[in-house]
Amino acid sequence: MDGVCCAGGRRRSDRRLVALVGAVLAGVVGLLVTVAPAASAFSPPQIYWGEADAGTIGSATIDGTNLNQSFITGAASPEGVAVDGSRVYWANAGTGTIGEAGLDGSGANQSFITGGNEPGGVAVNGQHIYWANFTGGSLGEANLNGTGINQTFITGANGPLGVAVDGQHIYWTNNSTGTIGRSNLNGTDVNQTFITGANEPHALAVDGQHIYWTNFNGNSIGEANLNGTDVNQTFITGAGDPFGLAVDAQHIYWANLGNDTIGEANLNGTDVDQSSFTVTGANVAPYGLAVSVPHIVISPASPPTFPVTARATLSAPRTLTISNDGQQDLSITGLGMSGADPGDFAITSNTCLGTVAPGEGCQVTIAFAPQAQGARSATLAITSND
Repeated sequence: MDGVCCAGGRRRSDRRLVALVGAVLAGVVGLLVTVAPAASAFSPPQIYWGEADAGTIGSATIDGTNLNQSFITGAASPEGVAVDGSRVYWANAGTGTIGEAGLDGSGANQSFITGGNEPGGVAVNGQHIYWANFTGGSLGEANLNGTGINQTFITGANGPLGVAVDGQHIYWTNNSTGTIGRSNLNGTDVNQTFITGANEPHALAVDGQHIYWTNFNGNSIGEANLNGTDVNQTFITGAGDPFGLAVDAQHIYWANLGNDTIGEANLNGTDVDQSSFTVTGANVAPYGLAVSVPHIVISPASPPTFPVTARATLSAPRTLTISNDGQQDLSITGLGMSGADPGDFAITSNTCLGTVAPGEGCQVTIAFAPQAQGARSATLAITSND
């Protein structure tokens, strides 16, 4: 967000969106716009999984109803699955490709990204898609539109299968060495032994406080703090060859490859149900797993500059609309100013702290209050579960 004190004003669009359980969204403010469509137009939260033996992507309502084991067909040994606010993605281990389709399964493209080396897990954030090249010992990365493919974005992994991303880091499972790796989002500070002692880890997931992984041979779900401390390899026990893993704001879910069920528990590990629902049929088994997510949209994307404003006075406010076009509730827990000149801007009102349902929106108004002469800029930081 930019403004100018006492001289001709300017303003740039500086919109960055960051997706995982507890991350930061940076954006700009502009004129008031209409709130998103009513929530009734949005489908209920969904759970998706890869059926590697059948070559399909399955889906169901998150409670296990409306089961469709052929939600997407034509895949080649699909394993990892990921979703964002508008698309579902999967890793075709059999063809070395990443597929993608709309959240309703339409427009499936089995070769959205090519050139992988037996890709397993896949993850997305607001800007990029990542995947684990199991036999290549690397993590790949591309832009969300499929351009800028880098199959060796991170190297030196040991049989990487699962991958997850939050607002600061990328995480992956080193299946061959029983470790969890971690790096910065730009691929620096690679640590292949961030967490040790896992038992053939397959998939992993993160939220705002914890990292979780499946111990395939240990029949358990592991958990640790996001900084790698307080490791618990038996956070949840009694699973049956757990492969895929996903979390939302209330629950953790896992795919029991050994008995074709989806397990579920509270995020604190209580109320464990190893067969929340069953995936049945010939040559069908659940591998990767993903659940619907909340998704922030900021409007307008390119707001106008603040007017020239005298020092130590307050400009007329600009209003930013934040809406949720995902399929889960969006929880906004913090609003604040950061960047170059945070003291030169003030949040004058907001209706956004709390829960924003799918299809709903809220408003934040910001005024320019320059403390010095010349162009001033800052970033509105929004802490949420996107």
